[in-house]
Amino acid sequence: MQRYRIGEVSKILNVPVETIRFFEQKGIIHPVKDEFTNYRYYDTHDIHKLLEYKKYRELEFSLNESVNIIKSANIQNFIEKLSEKQEEANQKARYYELKAIKLQHYQNVLKNMPLVVGEYPVVNRPEGYYFIHRSYDAEGFHFKLAEKLKGIFDEMMKYYAFVENIFRVQKEWFDGPQETEEFQWGFTIKKKWADALGVSFASSMEYISSAKSIYTILQVEEDNYFMPSQLKPVLRYMEKQGLRISGDVFGNHIATSQDEGKEFRYMEVWVPIENKQ
Repeated sequence: MQRYRIGEVSKILNVPVETIRFFEQKGIIHPVKDEFTNYRYYDTHDIHKLLEYKKYRELEFSLNESVNIIKSANIQNFIEKLSEKQEEANQKARYYELKAIKLQHYQNVLKNMPLVVGEYPVVNRPEGYYFIHRSYDAEGFHFKLAEKLKGIFDEMMKYYAFVENIFRVQKEWFDGPQETEEFQWGFTIKKKWADALGVSFASSMEYISSAKSIYTILQVEEDNYFMPSQLKPVLRYMEKQGLRISGDVFGNHIATSQDEGKEFRYMEVWVPIENKQ
């Protein structure tokens, strides 16, 4: 049988010499050592083993899983492991299918922004879940530590592509003297994404019900950020239409944009409404 030195195997497979030595240590290839020169010689069987390992890694088996399959898996065991990987691949395919839909939705929101800024159409607010991560009052922001959130924060970060930064202004603020700005920020995921992804953390969050709402997009310039007082144009419009706020106001950050040397922030807002009596 033809034999090859380690440098030749490296060139045949385009892998570093150190990698070949590593797999020798792992016991998946077994070169013959020349007792006079100390050179190691590999045969085609070793080359096939290295290619077999690469195949399993491309199927997303871990390093140790791939080594164990080569060294000890029987056919039935291998079938079971392939079945597990197939289920993982199905889950990932579903995840990326949903992510593609999410990306398209995100594009649509951005493309439609010029039509919505300063306008106040009536829509049904989407259902979702949220939790408050920081609150703002006359003394500034107050944060909750991630480690105090019983694992919700870390679990939510796994699905952050589907999570939005949300703000909430409680109805009581609008009913009061409004002498200071008071509101909260947190995280939200719409119910349709939570259901599709089967996320577990949603059950630990507060529920946002669907509600007839004024929908708009706020444009905030440069160093300013969201403040409840920025909703005054919406409130004036509602007053003219004989409407009033029927619950907490929710919104979320969409994007930050650099235009003509200035920074702008854009936020979606849903103001739940009812007719005045």
